[in-house]
Amino acid sequence: MELVYGAGKLDRRVPHVERLLREWRDKERDFGQLYLEHVPATPRDRLLVEDLAATMLVNSRVAARAATSVYRHGATVDLRLLPDKALEETNGEERQQIARVIGTMTGWPWVGASLATKTLHKKRPALIPILDNQAIFGAYMNPSWPEKRSLMDTIKAVPRIKEALDWIAADVTRPENESTWSQLQEIEPERSRIELFDIGGCISARSRPRHHRTCPELRLASPAHAPYAGWWLGQVGRTAPDARSEFDLRISSTSFSMYACHAATVRTTTARLSDISANRRPCPLRPRRCSSMRFWACAMARSNSRSAS
Repeated sequence: MELVYGAGKLDRRVPHVERLLREWRDKERDFGQLYLEHVPATPRDRLLVEDLAATMLVNSRVAARAATSVYRHGATVDLRLLPDKALEETNGEERQQIARVIGTMTGWPWVGASLATKTLHKKRPALIPILDNQAIFGAYMNPSWPEKRSLMDTIKAVPRIKEALDWIAADVTRPENESTWSQLQEIEPERSRIELFDIGGCISARSRPRHHRTCPELRLASPAHAPYAGWWLGQVGRTAPDARSEFDLRISSTSFSMYACHAATVRTTTARLSDISANRRPCPLRPRRCSSMRFWACAMARSNSRSAS
């Protein structure tokens, strides 16, 4: 059993989708499955800050500032403007209206299409698909995927959201997929067609092999720096080695790049980190990925200055 994804523009075949569905149900029984089963206690046509809670079950990484935006602006979203039908039954004008409603939310600080649709999907589970940054925009609609890894950029533009809705509507109604949808709904009769699409697309986007690179070496020449390495490693579920002597850490750059280097050798000591902060030297890391290192550099610079005084 297979599905054809790509809206006739970037068609790809996803084989064994029934197996993927069963695997997803097992792997996500404590997260995504609970999200799909959840029935909101909030009004159907109103958006409240409480609606954000369910999105954490599908890895929304909702921030406090996003909750502030929903609290302040949620009343401006009129969900009665949405068509009362499934996405596969909509026309282009109706999908434009859906995109505008989603775009109202993405116009708020700290809210992108991913968080907005994960929130709105629970209000209209047959109408609004989850437009995940990675699975939809970063893979499904990305002509460079899977040869290159999927992107995770935040999407806010209404035209791009409308394009994604059009693609999904095309794929859930294309004739070659019809028998597959029917069989999948026999496996998961409570799921809408776009929920089945989201499950298959999400698993497909995240199950493709990735080419992991390893930072050749991160040498911590000072035992005093070990607690900070322990903090970084704790973020990726690791434990720092003994801090009593010099040691090397070899870490997958896929995880470590969030806190340190981009596939390059970085030799760091307390003195060097302090020097970066105190003398305003350019950070040797990618600007968007060095915030944690800068934070600890500043902290150690302040600590050293107090010790010196």
